[in-house]
Amino acid sequence: MKLKVQDHPGLYRDSKSKGIVVDDRRSLDRYLAERSYRQSLNNANQSLETELSELKNEVTELKNLVQQLIRER
Repeated sequence: MKLKVQDHPGLYRDSKSKGIVVDDRRSLDRYLAERSYRQSLNNANQSLETELSELKNEVTELKNLVQQLIRER
């Protein structure tokens, strides 16, 4: 049996499982699209953070090599 959730049209409580159920397919599709978009942004951010970390390491390595060359002169 579906029981309407007060002040939330399109939401119902399943009387057996006591879970909240979305009855609006468009809302579900919108939620899934937004979740996918957030995940892709998160993946892009993680990729950029990894690349930035690698670049920092390379700059540090180059800096150390330049300092070593200066000391050897």
